[in-house]
Amino acid sequence: MSSTISLLEPHIDLEYKQFNEKIQNTNYPLLGVRIPILRKLSKQIAKDPSSFLQEEHHYFEEIMMEGFVIAYMNMDLKQAIPYINNYLTKIDNWGLCDSFVSSLKKYNKNPDEFYKYVSSFQNSTKEYELRFMIVCFLDYFIIDKYVDNIIEIITKINIHTYYIDMAIAWLIAELAITQYDKIIKIFKNCQLDKFIINKAISKIRDSYRIEQAKKDYLKQFRQK
Repeated sequence: MSSTISLLEPHIDLEYKQFNEKIQNTNYPLLGVRIPILRKLSKQIAKDPSSFLQEEHHYFEEIMMEGFVIAYMNMDLKQAIPYINNYLTKIDNWGLCDSFVSSLKKYNKNPDEFYKYVSSFQNSTKEYELRFMIVCFLDYFIIDKYVDNIIEIITKINIHTYYIDMAIAWLIAELAITQYDKIIKIFKNCQLDKFIINKAISKIRDSYRIEQAKKDYLKQFRQK
């Protein structure tokens, strides 16, 4: 048993475990520890992470903590990249991916450097490297400087899994708030898979940040 398990055991919530097992499509066994607790423990470990990172981890919560520790360690992006790359090989579901991405804020202090690294995964054939890239775009790079390049990248992705396509649809819906005309151009040119277009339109029509007339205009682009 890893020393991490002994840290986690007092915080196990069996009801939360049952809930999480329903929504986390993962091959890792779950303990049932809530994310705020994982973050708190990870911040403590990140002060001296060497022994933690050398341990073998088998539980979902341990793997998630690996991501948090990498995000909280005192290092710059160049130093962190080998750790991030290694962590990406362990991701097998959306929760491990998205929680990790949302923790990487400090690496966006130099956005051009971070964007260059993130976008380097555009030709990957691995599901969660692609989702990592797309969710990073969503969380950090929906600004004018990067939008055209992001659109070019996502319209060229030719690997389609549910979790890649849902991330693209989510990104398209967010881009539509400030880049509506560019998103309409994508729809007009049918530059995306049918599933992505329909999901993106559905998400846009659910948004409170886009006016009704623009939502109504989207109906014609639904794919049958």
